[in-house]
Amino acid sequence: MNDQKTALITGASSGIGAEFARELAAKGYNLIIHGRRRELLEELAREISDKYAVSVRIEIAELASRAELDRLTKIVEQTENLEMLVNNAGYTTRENFHIEDLQGQINLLNVHLTATLALTHAAIPNMLRHGKGYIINVASVAGFFAAPRSALYCSTKAFLNTFSEVLHLELKDTPIKVQALCPGFTLSDFHKKLGYDPKDPCFKKFMTAQFIVSQSLKDLEKNKVYSIPGAKYKFIVLMSKWLPKRFIHFMTVKYYSRRRAAKVGTK
Repeated sequence: MNDQKTALITGASSGIGAEFARELAAKGYNLIIHGRRRELLEELAREISDKYAVSVRIEIAELASRAELDRLTKIVEQTENLEMLVNNAGYTTRENFHIEDLQGQINLLNVHLTATLALTHAAIPNMLRHGKGYIINVASVAGFFAAPRSALYCSTKAFLNTFSEVLHLELKDTPIKVQALCPGFTLSDFHKKLGYDPKDPCFKKFMTAQFIVSQSLKDLEKNKVYSIPGAKYKFIVLMSKWLPKRFIHFMTVKYYSRRRAAKVGTK
């Protein structure tokens, strides 16, 4: 790689991660794109290389594996011109906590939290030496709520929200900016992996990854620790701070029961 600024993005195979890669390449960043699906990463790398004069390095790693995470962490430590870290890798569960396989949920915790902690811990000293840095932790609006069949997802996203806010305070007198990106429902293959019909009319109301990433980068420049794209989701999060928990729980259970019924109906 040359001396240009570099961004490392986890979970860049598709969706928000892939869009971050496109947007940052357009801003002149060399890229290290991580994921597990080599074909999609190679396709993305070709697309970016054809459009922009930046280098794209592909890293395949299972972040639930400590050995593979350690290898990616070393890359973060050794990339001296690293200016941007986007911790985007993640997924969710399908059933209630006690039904889901325990090891699978531990793996989810490691991908969402252990990987984010390790990569961020390696990136901050690097960025301080470099004199500039940005860290985006892709959390979720779900981090402000409790939802059925999302025990680990909601909990880990809530952790990422608080973790990012603490780092924002700790690093406020440094040249590093930290953000918790909290998108709502997004057009990607996230829900397709859960078995939802891609033709479901509800997806028409989802935000695009391009909109979310664009808003995130705008908020990052403004040093906003929370980026919540979309007026609807800003309002929902605001109301969650004022409405009684009992009412929020009632509406959440009702919504997810309706969505689950719709999913079953498409099979």
